[in-house]
Amino acid sequence: MAYDKQTKDEVQALVEQNTKKMTREQYLHPQTKKGDNARYLRNAMAAFSLPPIDIADVQQVGERITWYFNHCIDNDMKPGLAGLCNALGISRMTFFNWQSKVTRDRKEHHKLAVKAKGLIEELYEQYMMNGKINPVSGIFLMKNNFEGYYDRQDVVISPGNNPLEPQKDENELKRLYSANEVDD
Repeated sequence: MAYDKQTKDEVQALVEQNTKKMTREQYLHPQTKKGDNARYLRNAMAAFSLPPIDIADVQQVGERITWYFNHCIDNDMKPGLAGLCNALGISRMTFFNWQSKVTRDRKEHHKLAVKAKGLIEELYEQYMMNGKINPVSGIFLMKNNFEGYYDRQDVVISPGNNPLEPQKDENELKRLYSANEVDD
């Protein structure tokens, strides 16, 4: 597909705007402004100060999850699993148990947990793709909070190429190499 010069220039300007080089100092230190920490703490305290709910009541759990996401919208905050658990008045382990169906009698809790976690996962993905979250932080959050995100290195061990087998002596190696010589 061919683009006209104006479109190419607009795309290039957007790329340059969204990929400005950061200095080492900017990259290594949090980009907070005066008052940010107070704002984050006020938002956490709003959830912390809520009256407890009956977590066995799926309707109350659903309403509290909705409250949390609306609170994040109203206060322009990025939602997170820890914040959601804070609003629910539960531990992250309880939330993960709901999400992974460890508790047999909480099928409706499972559905809510999967939906809420999926929403947060989608948001983190969007934040990272649009430069709204530090990539290192985003990778850490995704790998530690969501399934399927991990670093993996595959090591393949096959017969005859096993580093765990005992080493062959010099005569055995000569015999193996001479057996594999190619005649010209």
